[in-house]
Amino acid sequence: MKAKLMSLCLVPVLVLVLGGCMSFVAEDVALAPVKLKTVDRPDAKAEVAVRYPKHGSTTENTEIAVVAQIDVREPLKTAEMLLNGKVLKRWNLGAVKQGTRVPIENTAALAKGANTVTVRVLAAAGHTVAAKARITRVEPKFTVSTGTPLRKWAVVIGISEYLHSERGIPALKFAHRDAVSFAQFLRSPTGGGFETEKVKLLVNKEATTVKVRSALFTFLQQARKKDLVIVYFAGHGAPEPGRPDNLYLLTYDADPDDLASTAFPMWDMETALKRYIEADRVVVVADACHSGGVGSGQGLRSAGGNNLINAYMARLHQTKPGRAIITASEANELSREGQEWGEHGVFTFYLLEGLKGPADTDKDGTVTIVEAFSYVQSRVRRATNSGQHPSIQGRFDPNLPLAVREPGRE
Repeated sequence: MKAKLMSLCLVPVLVLVLGGCMSFVAEDVALAPVKLKTVDRPDAKAEVAVRYPKHGSTTENTEIAVVAQIDVREPLKTAEMLLNGKVLKRWNLGAVKQGTRVPIENTAALAKGANTVTVRVLAAAGHTVAAKARITRVEPKFTVSTGTPLRKWAVVIGISEYLHSERGIPALKFAHRDAVSFAQFLRSPTGGGFETEKVKLLVNKEATTVKVRSALFTFLQQARKKDLVIVYFAGHGAPEPGRPDNLYLLTYDADPDDLASTAFPMWDMETALKRYIEADRVVVVADACHSGGVGSGQGLRSAGGNNLINAYMARLHQTKPGRAIITASEANELSREGQEWGEHGVFTFYLLEGLKGPADTDKDGTVTIVEAFSYVQSRVRRATNSGQHPSIQGRFDPNLPLAVREPGRE
């Protein structure tokens, strides 16, 4: 069964990645190349572009993911990725066919201040083609609590079925399964052993606007300053027809003809994070990407339109320091779900897989938030052929543990 686009999104946006290896052995390119339009010029040269980081950007992260693409329009030998003049990794491009676009990626540990990322290609004819991007690492503006949380709380929401689906809110297939599996993981020893009474799970008919509001404003108000809070949402998000700046998470009983009175407004999520949740450490995971508009005829899975929900979610970290917001895709993308990912969304499938052990890159027995995000970011990008890019933003403790690695699991 082919993967289908799903209006889902996860939270934060500071691209944090661990595990950058200083490998100097050329490797064959493993990512699937994309066919390019034919260029009928005998003098056509290879083209190189750094997709991430954006040139001139700043970050507070010590490590980032570097993503580039190479348009192969002539025979090539190798590609190199460099940081501040030092080679991070080399790839063998000798077997790559002309007329294809090849994505490459690796991690880079940034120095304080200005950094330059270079991607350089050596052609078989002997000349080189290169692209550069400058990124500046700045000191964090805020400090956040570290140490072991006293208590752990979670609100987990997944909505596949909608009361008013016949009026423009299409049902999803696996959002409820994502939520149930995520809640089960949190309660497991690997996931931190969250106490059952401190995990509020709302699925399908249980996820009404009243219950979602109560979970975020009342239930999580019990969390104290040193506690850890996790909020997970899988479902639809949409703008109000006629007022596209008014964004909503669509609860089970959201009425597309009256979103203002029946759906959960994004500014209420902001209020909950700022005024009602006291905990210093809050992780929001949102898989609520939308496309088009409610009642637009194209539904919410149309391939057009900007994902304003993701853009709004990414700003939630500004409510307070210690907030990490992870979204399943970037602002102009949709999330995907399918049976090939165990009847889950692709994001949640790889998030849970990584948390169960494989994301523990330093093999110290714990999976930190940075390790988890690094794992899911790379796996989702590869699984969707660079069609979906999870993101993370916030000022938080990068060593915050999210899972304990299963003994003996690699």
